[in-house]
Amino acid sequence: MNDDVMHRLDLVGMKYICDMPYFLELPTSFIKATDFKVFFRLKPKKRKVHKDNLEKSIGMEYIVYSPATLRYWYVVINEYTNMRKIYRYFKDGNLYITKEARAPVDRESILY
Repeated sequence: MNDDVMHRLDLVGMKYICDMPYFLELPTSFIKATDFKVFFRLKPKKRKVHKDNLEKSIGMEYIVYSPATLRYWYVVINEYTNMRKIYRYFKDGNLYITKEARAPVDRESILY
């Protein structure tokens, strides 16, 4: 990982165990994931958000908190990522995403 990415994400305090990056505290550039759809994007030439029209957001960075080890594990989605496992972390409330990756707010549905 280059220095630009580390400073952009405030990942300077990253430590490693067997090439697996982790943190002892959650970096300031990450927030709790509140919408699982942010882990997907539309396939090329698709317009409707439907299960068959979505693909993994390859390259997306996220952090999983492990209550067993009390560590925040840094992970990047790749083509072999098990999305069901990520969904379990999401349901447990142990999944964090970058602030830039959060879903945009649908301003038409907000009641004033």
